[in-house]
Amino acid sequence: MSNAFLSGGPGRSGGIAIEEADRRLASISLPARPLAVPLSLAHGRILARDARSDRPSPPFDRVCMDGYALRAGDVRAGAELAVRGVAKAGEPRRALAEGSGCMEVMTGSVLPEGCDAVVAVERTERISEDRVRILQESVGIGDNVHRMGRDRRSGDVVVASGTRLGPCEIAALASVGVVRPEVVDGWRIAVVSTGDELVAPDQVPLGHQIRQSNAWGVAALLERSGFGAPEVLHLSDEPVSLGRELSELSARVDLLVLSGGVSMGRFDLVPSTLEAIGVRNLLHGIAQQPGGPIWMGVLATGGVVAGLPGNPVSALVCLRRHVVPLLERSAGLAVSGRRVELACPLKRAKAKTRFVPVALDDEFRARPVHVDGSGDWAGLVGSDGFVQVGVGMDDVPVGTRLEYFPW
Repeated sequence: MSNAFLSGGPGRSGGIAIEEADRRLASISLPARPLAVPLSLAHGRILARDARSDRPSPPFDRVCMDGYALRAGDVRAGAELAVRGVAKAGEPRRALAEGSGCMEVMTGSVLPEGCDAVVAVERTERISEDRVRILQESVGIGDNVHRMGRDRRSGDVVVASGTRLGPCEIAALASVGVVRPEVVDGWRIAVVSTGDELVAPDQVPLGHQIRQSNAWGVAALLERSGFGAPEVLHLSDEPVSLGRELSELSARVDLLVLSGGVSMGRFDLVPSTLEAIGVRNLLHGIAQQPGGPIWMGVLATGGVVAGLPGNPVSALVCLRRHVVPLLERSAGLAVSGRRVELACPLKRAKAKTRFVPVALDDEFRARPVHVDGSGDWAGLVGSDGFVQVGVGMDDVPVGTRLEYFPW
């Protein structure tokens, strides 16, 4: 890759502009790897293949109201009809005998043969065990009847590929018998933290150590975004073992997300190690705050490497702003920008795009959340996401609508 393409790394002008970073990342995607999962585990994931109706919906002329099924032409206000049976939901189709009369029907039952309308029970008066009086003035053909195939024909798409599966979509899949939907969840994802100062969350750190946290936050955001639970590992900063383990990982994953070791310090070995094992550098450094030192590259297998900064707020912001949209595009999910209105003014930076953590108030307006630097995990607690503030000299006034990235 040419030096011109890579110009503007973190040690030069502070990184490439956010718009250029978006352009470069839009040029890559992950290969599709559909995976069939039980319906009980499909919530929140992204459908990989269209789900189609296996029969018309509804599959029969369905009664919509408790009442009486009849022939519309037989009815006038005050008419008294003989009740010639009962049709319950879950029973095979009944038939109304020749001649006048009606059948008592329940919501969800099959409209009896010989009937073309239903009068709701509250529009009738039961005179005796076997007779009913119709109180409404007139009845139209099709009243209170959900006709067969009105919603969907057999073979129609019920849930399209690229759809994130929520409660409504899960119910729709169940209604057409899709009990193991194929989701875009077959990607092999590994989340790796680096740094000799880190210990496991269940250990008591020494005075010079801190607990691993970035990898767990990154893994949780990936899972919440619908991409399954990734493998979580920790690697030391020792160059030989780091190179060996990253080489092994890059051969078996589709997405490798690293946290730490991507800046310009003497022991920030991740960029040089990745390039030494054949990862093609796509960008190193974006003019943004926080998260400027981000490193992105492409594996020989077509997979992607995302080297996130070691500071926790930076890591999570970079993942949500740059990596999650890449995954969504690769999954066929429409990535549409969401905007929220500012409840407070915000300052711009002269040369860097700012990402400001916010909480949404009851009117869905964004209020900044105080974070004491990019190392303050606790400061993010209670935030809903962050807004993107473009470069400039003037403050951003109250009421401005800014692009919003929810966690």
